[in-house]
Amino acid sequence: MCLFKCHFYGFLQFLCVCSFLAWFYQAARPPPPKTFPVTVVTTPRIQLKDGRYLAYKELGVPKDKAKHKIVFVHGFRFLHARRLFYNSFSGFR
Repeated sequence: MCLFKCHFYGFLQFLCVCSFLAWFYQAARPPPPKTFPVTVVTTPRIQLKDGRYLAYKELGVPKDKAKHKIVFVHGFRFLHARRLFYNSFSGFR
């Protein structure tokens, strides 16, 4: 019986050491690099003098029939204003 307990505790210690080494290997190994999908630009845009791009979208009637030009500049904080603008001036819902 003592021989069984000695082998059991030795085997248990061996499992604990192997488990700790496996955990340490997983924790010490750096994560794989993240790859981002390549996006294709499909919107019309113009290049500014400093190299950045400015995208735009034209809405409403054709240019030759338009009476007024309205430029609406929006930011991420004011998305609700953009929705109101599009609904009231361009006829989209």
